[in-house]
Amino acid sequence: MAKKRLFPIAILMALVVGSCGLEDAFAPHLSVRGDSGVSYIESKTSWQKQKQENGDSYEYALEVTSFTGHGNRTIMSIENGKVMKRTYLTVYMDPDNGEVEEQEVYSESGLEVGTNSEGAKPLTIDALYEICASEYLVVDEENNRIYFDTNDEEIMDLCGYVPIGCADDCFTGLTFSHFAWK
Repeated sequence: MAKKRLFPIAILMALVVGSCGLEDAFAPHLSVRGDSGVSYIESKTSWQKQKQENGDSYEYALEVTSFTGHGNRTIMSIENGKVMKRTYLTVYMDPDNGEVEEQEVYSESGLEVGTNSEGAKPLTIDALYEICASEYLVVDEENNRIYFDTNDEEIMDLCGYVPIGCADDCFTGLTFSHFAWK
């Protein structure tokens, strides 16, 4: 009877001791790499380090763009780990001259942040890394093309997927158009 109880404990201890590679072993989708050559795991580790070095204050923009050139952009301003400002813009490409025009729809700050329904949810990049890993990188690879990439600072700037065979506006995920430390 005692041997039966020790076996699960021994397995648990082996997992704890070897935990350095656990994320790779149990979640191989997190090792996906884009053109930058940086994996999700490497990017998230780099993000955590840079976030501490920079006081967890930054600005980023998420963008949704159609193949027609129309879309929207949501700009988030984070101070000490909290979303303090959110601005939502529509983006329009003039079909006659190809010029891109932006129009601010709203800007929220302080307690107003999150009161408008349009635009990306007011989330930190930490939350977006979690969404990337739990919703976008886990889709079926037989039916979807999975995308993950980073900027020059190794911070995520693309995470999502496109169903194989889909022609237009099929990307589901996160596309960053801007990032800067404050």
